[in-house]
Amino acid sequence: MVASRSAAAQVGGFIKPDPRLDSASASMRDGYLEFRDTLRTIDAASFRLNRDIRTASGALLLSRTRAVRGACANALRWVDPARQNLLGSPNAGRVPQRARDDVTKTQAELRLALSHCVAEFEEYSDLARANAVRDVGTRSASDAVLVAKNFERAAEAFLSTLGITVRPYGAGAANPFAGRSN
Repeated sequence: MVASRSAAAQVGGFIKPDPRLDSASASMRDGYLEFRDTLRTIDAASFRLNRDIRTASGALLLSRTRAVRGACANALRWVDPARQNLLGSPNAGRVPQRARDDVTKTQAELRLALSHCVAEFEEYSDLARANAVRDVGTRSASDAVLVAKNFERAAEAFLSTLGITVRPYGAGAANPFAGRSN
């Protein structure tokens, strides 16, 4: 019975391909995905710092804090171009005002969180202060990661109003075996 249900789901369902995108929509999607990847470097650097924070030497903590600062600084440089990519596109006028406002609001919050992350981790970027990060933890990096995820949700909602599909991070094309489940 289980095998027949699985076969019925594969045969009974169909996969609708993603719609073709015009050049402006493809540019919006690709620019957003590049920025999302940049934001994910903060998450990765923060994870490595959290993993090593209790047991690492001062030199390794220095390296980890510099990596977090560098990831936040790099993302901060790309906040305005990412916003311009979304809101400056010719297609942006077709998006409801609420979605545009959400992108603008979360972008401002992201800029502030990234600036705070850079400033805080700049304090720990010398060997004498590297061990001080053990007591403080990675609060600022964690805040930046949470705000980045809020921005991602707003940007993806913005793009979805235009029919632009953004797959979850790490996902490839649509699953060819996905179908309706009974």
